[in-house]
Amino acid sequence: MKLQSRFVGGFAVAFCCAGMGFAQSGTLDQESPVLNAGFNLGASSLTWQQQVKAGMSGQLEGVSMTFTGTNGVSQVEVKIGLGDAWSTNIVFTQMVTLQNSGAWQFIDMTSANIQLSSGDTFVIQTHGNDTGMGASGSYVAPPGDPLYSEPLWLNEQNFADGGWRHAFRSYMLTGPIDCLTLAVDTLVAGQTGFWNISGATPGAKGVVVYGFQAGNTVVNGTAGYCATFGIKGVNQNKVVGFWTADGGGNAVVSKKIPLFAQGKTVLTQAAERDTCPDECVSGVDTQVVQ
Repeated sequence: MKLQSRFVGGFAVAFCCAGMGFAQSGTLDQESPVLNAGFNLGASSLTWQQQVKAGMSGQLEGVSMTFTGTNGVSQVEVKIGLGDAWSTNIVFTQMVTLQNSGAWQFIDMTSANIQLSSGDTFVIQTHGNDTGMGASGSYVAPPGDPLYSEPLWLNEQNFADGGWRHAFRSYMLTGPIDCLTLAVDTLVAGQTGFWNISGATPGAKGVVVYGFQAGNTVVNGTAGYCATFGIKGVNQNKVVGFWTADGGGNAVVSKKIPLFAQGKTVLTQAAERDTCPDECVSGVDTQVVQ
């Protein structure tokens, strides 16, 4: 769905040529180190769950693990389950193919929009398909303290003597509380859609952007915008329209929805300009075009 193929007028030129500042980013939250242990993730008879406790609130961007095996051949199914082990509340699943044996390999989980609060627990579940995937980790013999506080489970039981841990790193996306309110009419193909913004600074200028997948796009000062969008892949071609707030901090953006957009899932979000280094964005509106 191409709501708008390019920016309009001088503003478009300034934004496009200023150098795009978009990138996924995440803050390291939890880490269980690589030390002296290896684990068989490849056997189809084995299902592991490494429990994790979030140390900060936000969206789980993903996790990294140190897989071992044959590059391009070894695979493992990675899942995220909410709550303590043994968790059956699975909210993310992906088959991962080994890229570089013994190196940290990141698994992007932003598509699942997993929101966590500090202190919440979740599990990193792995299940093999007999292609030789392994993983690194650590072991501290009791009564010593394991190198990560949360337990490792295998096949629905706490593993061995409790001193074993899978190595992993978890990353969180954090951002400011929404300072704009975005209300979007039902989007209908062939008709004009309206995006209603409130809570803006009177007289301020801003933009409404769109995309097709939840994620994280950070803009750091480009064309006067500082914003963390909850939409993956926002760029200069993903603009619904620009707005200027009235004396009450309200604005409206309108755009005709193309006929071929029917049935597509569209995410939209508003941001106010000239707030750097602070951010001023709305929540994300998600709709299937009627």
